[in-house]
Amino acid sequence: MNDRLKNKVAIITGSSGGLEIIISEYYVCEKVIIVLTYLNESDTEKAIVADSSSAIFLKQDGTKGDHLTIDN
Repeated sequence: MNDRLKNKVAIITGSSGGLEIIISEYYVCEKVIIVLTYLNESDTEKAIVADSSSAIFLKQDGTKGDHLTIDN
C-alpha cells in the first residue's frame, strides 16, 4: 500500500451489495474517506464503520427523486 489514495473521497452507491462491500473494505485499508449509500443496512456495513472513522453512511433509494439530494 502507498499513500496515493490517502484522504481522497469515494462515493459508493448501493453499498448493500457484495462487490461494494469489498471495495469499501479496500478503501478503508487505503485510508480513503468513503461515503456509502444504501437501501438496506447490513451487519457488514456496521463492521466497516467500526473499522474506519472516515466512513459515512447515508440511507438512500436512487429510484426515488426525493432521495437524490443530500441536505447538510
